[in-house]
Amino acid sequence: MNTLTAPWWIWRSVQTRLIKWTLLLLGGRKYTVELTTEIETGVHYPDLRRIEVNPEMFARESVDVQFRATQGLLLHEAAHARYTEAWPEQKDNVLCELVNVLEDHRIEQAMSIAFPGAAPALTLLGDLVYRDLRGAESKPEFKAFQACLAWRWAHTRTNERDMLKRLNMLKDEAACDLWSKIKPLVEAAWRARDTREVIGLARDILVMLGIPASLPPRRFKGVNANGISVKRPDDDPASPPPVGPEIDGPGLDGTPHEAKEHHSGNGRSWTMPQPYIALEDAARPLAQRIVETLQEPRPNVRPRADATTGRYVYRLEQRDWERPFLKRADLGRAPRSLALHLLIDWSSSMRSSANGVRLALMALHLAMAQLSIPHAITFFGAGRDATPRERLETIVSFGDRGEWPKALIAGYEPSAGNEYLFAALDCAIADLQARPERDKIILVCTDGQPVWSGREGRDWDLSIARVSLAEQKGLKVIGLFLGEGEEDLRKMQQLFPRLIVTSPDRLPEKLGGMLISLA
Repeated sequence: MNTLTAPWWIWRSVQTRLIKWTLLLLGGRKYTVELTTEIETGVHYPDLRRIEVNPEMFARESVDVQFRATQGLLLHEAAHARYTEAWPEQKDNVLCELVNVLEDHRIEQAMSIAFPGAAPALTLLGDLVYRDLRGAESKPEFKAFQACLAWRWAHTRTNERDMLKRLNMLKDEAACDLWSKIKPLVEAAWRARDTREVIGLARDILVMLGIPASLPPRRFKGVNANGISVKRPDDDPASPPPVGPEIDGPGLDGTPHEAKEHHSGNGRSWTMPQPYIALEDAARPLAQRIVETLQEPRPNVRPRADATTGRYVYRLEQRDWERPFLKRADLGRAPRSLALHLLIDWSSSMRSSANGVRLALMALHLAMAQLSIPHAITFFGAGRDATPRERLETIVSFGDRGEWPKALIAGYEPSAGNEYLFAALDCAIADLQARPERDKIILVCTDGQPVWSGREGRDWDLSIARVSLAEQKGLKVIGLFLGEGEEDLRKMQQLFPRLIVTSPDRLPEKLGGMLISLA
């Protein structure tokens, strides 16, 4: 039995907790908050009302530390949203970088005053960044420039001498002299009333260092060179620094307790869990259509006591004189008696169809889970000499619940060289034949005929025999063909007694329509 691990932050419950926490920090501002590994640290887009942070900025740390550090990043970007003014004339240069370095500490101080219960997350974030900070400059003026960044953390964690040693400045008299001259301006920027004052002080610092403001940014690790926006919405001006706590936090309770491991029960574990929330949200409308249709009416059979209508019953009146009538109740609709096993081609030719397959699988899984209809999803395909246990991967078993199946559906990335369809059919037949449901369906999604051959025979011949066996056992086998070739289509018509032909982009609708037609 193989064990999978997943990124701690992909689960909806974790993201919901962090997003709601951030929205509380934003004080009613309507923002979209996203966790993504596509950026290095964090970004604030006031014109789009959007915040993005990287939850894996410190991927080598424990999950608890990563969670706190992510809260620190969210606090930092929320601080920009609250306190940083727009700077329309900024350029991508060293002045913009220095302004961002100075402004970052000013707004973090403001956030710690406004939300003291959340301030430890900013402290932890600073601890991690300062721990990894090293001297990256050789010229005295640029060493002093980097000290503007390092002093932000060093002044509360170590001392000035430790910082100078870390930046290779202790024996550089010119660099130390420059730093002693600009240090008061750096600390004045932390106490500035607004971003404009910070910009003015940054210009003065560069003049004292003899660094032209138009030079390219130094690109210090973990620091945005252009974190200040060129425009803010007219209805959302920057707030003045707080004079005291707004509330005592949104505190820091609630590190994630979601399962970090998942056991794959049938052999290989090649599909890696991926972020799934956007895919799930896109699939919900189709899933709801399936839910509404894939049910059947239940007769009005359960009687209940009623005050005004129905059949009068003397004993009812003795028990409850206000409700002496017996009325049959409408029980509504119930899910069909149905069990479904989806077999999904994992061969590399399916790569172009992957987006449609993921969306269709997610919609189906959501609908089946809501209706409590038993279902399983198995990927079939492997290398030419794969052992039997390597040929299949069941990512959703009949008893699976929770978020893991969604993360594995999002991880569908086909890359095998051979199909082994017959092995997948064996698995589905074994799973379904003993189940008690009235309708038992095997649904095979593929884009061409199976071509593998080995000591067991040809995949094509073996698959035809398995389809015939399934039908004899009362299982319905349905093919979903995503290919285009006439020869493959003809072969699929030979293989499957029921065949649906569609294109990858129409697969979600076709799959939904096929299930709805069963109702």
